[in-house]
Formats: sequence, structure tokens, C-alpha cells
Amino acid sequence: MIIAIASSEDGLVCLTDMAKQLALTPSNLQHPLRDLVRCGLLSRLPPGDSKRRYYQRNQSLAWAFAVEIASQAERLGPVMEHF
Repeated sequence: MIIAIASSEDGLVCLTDMAKQLALTPSNLQHPLRDLVRCGLLSRLPPGDSKRRYYQRNQSLAWAFAVEIASQAERLGPVMEHF
């Protein structure tokens, strides 16, 4: 989920779309997204005319750090299985 948010080009993510992308139900993502809002990493956008929930990624070095960790894990994946 963190990588999906960090990889969003405009920083805007939709709960329903992200759930489909990750093969999860929206209810499985609600609590983690709420935690990211509490931490200040995301802002929940007002609903407007849509029934969909949108979140905006806030500026933070945490997003770049998460992407870097994921890329390192992919690169080292087979090596890490031996530990």
C-alpha cells in the first residue's frame, strides 16, 4: 500500500482503486489509511460529488525512503531468503 501511494504520480489515491490494484477490499485499507492521515503522511480530501474516498499524499521524505527500501528488497530478495 505504501509503495502504491508513493508511486502515484500526482500523489492522489482513491481508496477503491487502490483496493482493486492490491487485490484487497476497501475495508482492509481503511484503518491503515486512517493511520497515515494521523501521522500526517496523507490528507483525506472532502467527498465532493463523488462517493469515492480520495487521499492526497503529503510531502515527506518517508515516501522516497519507502520506495528505496522496496527497491532494495526486490534487488536482495533471493539473498534474504537464505537468512
